[in-house]
Amino acid sequence: MSKKTSHRSKAAASVLLKPNDNSPYVVQRDKIKIDLNIRELPWTEKQKSIIDLFLNKHTKALFLKGPAGTSKAQPLTSKVLTPQGWVTMGEIKPGDYVMTPYNTAAQVESIHPQGVKDIYRITFSDKSTADCTYDHLWFTTTANERQHKTRKGNIKTKTPLDGKVRTTEEIHSTLFQNTVYKKHNHAVPLVEPLDFNPHVELPIDPYLLGALLGDGGITQNQLIFSSKDPEIIERVSLCLTKHNHTLKKVPSSNCDYRINSPERNEYRLTYILNELGLMGCSSLQKFIPSSYLWTSAKNRLDILRGLMDTDGFISSKQKATCFTTISPQLAEGVKHIVESLGGLARITKQKAGYKKDGQYISCQDCYVVAINLCVNPFFLNRKAVLWRPNPKYKPMRFITNIEKIGEAHAQCILIDHPKHLYVTDNFIVTHNTMLAMYCGLQLLNMRKVSDIVLVRSAVESSDSKMGYLPGTLDEKFDVYLTPFNDKFEELLSKSQIAGLESDNRLVMCPINFARGLHFAAKFVCCDESQNLSTRELQTFLSRIGEFCKVMICGDPDQSDLPKGKSGFNEVYQAFDNPESEEQGIYCVELTEDDIVRSEFCKYITKVFKGIENSKK
Repeated sequence: MSKKTSHRSKAAASVLLKPNDNSPYVVQRDKIKIDLNIRELPWTEKQKSIIDLFLNKHTKALFLKGPAGTSKAQPLTSKVLTPQGWVTMGEIKPGDYVMTPYNTAAQVESIHPQGVKDIYRITFSDKSTADCTYDHLWFTTTANERQHKTRKGNIKTKTPLDGKVRTTEEIHSTLFQNTVYKKHNHAVPLVEPLDFNPHVELPIDPYLLGALLGDGGITQNQLIFSSKDPEIIERVSLCLTKHNHTLKKVPSSNCDYRINSPERNEYRLTYILNELGLMGCSSLQKFIPSSYLWTSAKNRLDILRGLMDTDGFISSKQKATCFTTISPQLAEGVKHIVESLGGLARITKQKAGYKKDGQYISCQDCYVVAINLCVNPFFLNRKAVLWRPNPKYKPMRFITNIEKIGEAHAQCILIDHPKHLYVTDNFIVTHNTMLAMYCGLQLLNMRKVSDIVLVRSAVESSDSKMGYLPGTLDEKFDVYLTPFNDKFEELLSKSQIAGLESDNRLVMCPINFARGLHFAAKFVCCDESQNLSTRELQTFLSRIGEFCKVMICGDPDQSDLPKGKSGFNEVYQAFDNPESEEQGIYCVELTEDDIVRSEFCKYITKVFKGIENSKK
């Protein structure tokens, strides 16, 4: 159990064991003394209006109906990375798994169609692109954040700041650091080396396959490997022994070697290459088989090194690491591998030819892949020693252009990961998110409330009892705290979060323990309320005392309860009327909720009686 979650668990246990300690009828708890530096997020206009409505003095409660991922959409044709490979956004279904940039798979909790929306194309410094809506969220770092320095006496030390979540619109308006030099401002994070299918056994050693794609002759029934480098010959020979094959020098050549195979056909490399679709391919037709593109990071690095040892080089002038081929499919395969290993790759097409007797003879176009990778892409010693990682300019993808390209059907996805980042076209990291915690911290900062209470349902068992979870009371709470930790970290510094935790200002309360409690002068957020029954919502709302502000967030389409058991939609509709607004209760279709108790509680009781009567 982490130290961070332990603080809040103990605070929660304290509230449960002594429910009336902080009640204004016993003792009015002092408001916080410090000023919170709450980071501003790129709210949409509708979200800004919701914040203003909730912070208004008249508002006591706010129901926010809708998915947590509202307004972060991509076209249905955009690619999304899964552990099995690319799929389109339109093919994603709840329960599917998508890859995060942290080499983990996260489950898709829900999808949310957005209808036809304006689509913008984001172009990056490596010429890769991604399409999205204007309010789609990206995690970026700006030039000022990357170059931030702190002063200690007369010494300035570079201390880069963390990036922020920003909308496409905000990025568009601050695309360049200044208009004179047009310096790139926004950079998006790159993925960590991704492991797709680490336990799948490959039919050919990956380094050997890379070397054969680079300098192998596979157009005939016999295999030829060409090289003058003893180190490559030695490594290829070693790889061939795993397949019970050998290299034999062709007498009439100073660089060609024939690959000899065993008698049994199923072990012959020619047979395996034929199964992979490579046997008979010319240099123009060569490609990296799909199984080698979606294997472990180690295997992909090995095949890249086989390719780079044979057809890769480091330019003497720019010191750039490059790979050359006349096969466009092979160039794209190399780009795929480099980007999936957390690097950058840019393909340029060049005309090739030579002069003979004063006449220019055209050859096949050549594709050059410029590679920027944090790991040495060479095994061959004479090339490996020339490669140097760039400690000053690490691989970084900058946003260079944003333009509207038309309209299309779009949707957003909500994934089960604290940072909500997934991987889209060309291994570009994009965001998938928060509003309630912002409002709660603002109320705390304004000294309108003394604490933030987070209420959630336990849905692990059929009757939602916390006792079904293993461990002590503190450990039972930990599982519910994780979704909130990263939200607070996006809004406050770690030191301020630690201060609020040590002062027990952030408290978690499962709905199962709400009966008997009394909240007063607090911001109370009921999260994932689509997992509450009508009776549980009544129990929760009737706990709300004087001077409270309440927010209830729910997506009725994503309930984990059996069909018909969720009470969120029913309660939302019961309060969605002018009479409720006169009482300070508002219902907004988007993402948040808020409620309060006293005379107001009487009105709530009346509404719930109406619900019960309608059922009868």
